[in-house]
Amino acid sequence: MRVLSLSSAWASRLGMGLIGMGLLVAAEFTIVLRIRKMSLREYLQTRDPVSGAIYYALIGLFMFLPLLVETS
Repeated sequence: MRVLSLSSAWASRLGMGLIGMGLLVAAEFTIVLRIRKMSLREYLQTRDPVSGAIYYALIGLFMFLPLLVETS
């Protein structure tokens, strides 16, 4: 937050988290799917329901982590 000189407003921090989550998901769906030679549908169908749900919940948590940063 300090390096990028973002304001400490919650909207700015949430925006940063949304961009980070979007880049993470985009990288996963482009790189991983290309390496495994699978379609998005095949990839989602082969995920274990429990570990897949936990994984995507953690990606959602990743989006909210910048809200925990206090800048002065």
